[in-house]
Amino acid sequence: MQTIEIAQPIARRLGVSRVVDVTWLDRIGIPVAASIRPTAARSHLCVNAGKGLSLQEAIAGALLESIEFAFAEPGASLLQHDVIALGDIAASFPQPFDIRLFCPKWQADLNPEKQTAAIQVRHPDSEEMIWVPAELIWMPTHDLPYTGTFGGSTSGLASGNSILEASVHGLAELIERDTTALNCIRPSSQLVSLKDLPDHLEMLVDLIIQADLEIFVRYTSALGGLPYFEAYILEPNLTSPIAIAAGYGLHLNKSIAMTRAITEAAQARLSHIHGGRDDIVRRHEMFMASGPSAELAANEGLRARISHNDCVIDFGRIADQEQCCVDLATAWTTLNKIVKSEGLPSPIVVTLTPEHLPIQVVRVIAPGLEQFDPESRRVGPRILHEIKARD
Repeated sequence: MQTIEIAQPIARRLGVSRVVDVTWLDRIGIPVAASIRPTAARSHLCVNAGKGLSLQEAIAGALLESIEFAFAEPGASLLQHDVIALGDIAASFPQPFDIRLFCPKWQADLNPEKQTAAIQVRHPDSEEMIWVPAELIWMPTHDLPYTGTFGGSTSGLASGNSILEASVHGLAELIERDTTALNCIRPSSQLVSLKDLPDHLEMLVDLIIQADLEIFVRYTSALGGLPYFEAYILEPNLTSPIAIAAGYGLHLNKSIAMTRAITEAAQARLSHIHGGRDDIVRRHEMFMASGPSAELAANEGLRARISHNDCVIDFGRIADQEQCCVDLATAWTTLNKIVKSEGLPSPIVVTLTPEHLPIQVVRVIAPGLEQFDPESRRVGPRILHEIKARD
């Protein structure tokens, strides 16, 4: 595959020592690969994963994710940070800007005089230079001054053969995370019938069932009616160390979105099995501190939620915007229009790679798109509105 040939030498220069096929460690058979980067920054992942319908796709995904993580580290790009006040960040925007659109941590101090590390980037509409919190661009951020207001993550970090391709991937991921976050607050998904699926999706489902595992897929109509899927692979015994593995996917094309969700769930299982990811180890340690009964109760509750079939939808009835996948420019325009139709500001694209590199890495920041999860506890105005509506 051409992407592998292009990505391999770049990944090696960035410290990737090897890429391995880990598919055989599990009994499902959905291709998953892992790339190892021993030189990763402290507390940053040194094992990245890729998945796909073929081993080549999985290897390409693992290489590209390693490249993304490497360029996201402070000092890996030409970007420089300064320390400024939150109020000055908001004032740098050409239009009035609410700092809460950056989804700070729950109950974070947002005093306009509070200082934070920030990076100057170009505004997508006016071309003026604006300030953005460094936590939203770099990862990890533990060595930077005055951080902790927003919390680091890799949401919106993406790569591609061009800045445009990477930007499309990054913005789609942010809309996906937004849907995941809102589903945590107000669940609105439907169980997907696993009958009459396209051939490649039927093949994935059959591989999971033949491995004596269960699979549930849930669908949510995301912003602009984009198709969003959650896939869950379950062991028969909920006390298993990998009792439930989850994957998520959003795309203009519903078939691609569901494929990503299912293959990501398979990837999540293998990430548990090979044990090389620190974020998964932290989750295990959390449950170990609470005791086995707490984890079993959590698994039983999750199983009940994802398997309930009050409203089942056939895959054929799910709408998408496949016609907008004709080219990258159309896809980018469509995703931007969807974000702006919610009354949200234009997404900001920050390039992290030198312009001559054949693989481009960007960080897309979409103010107002939610990123809440139980660990990061980041909340923006839309989730706050949902919480207040309950009171």
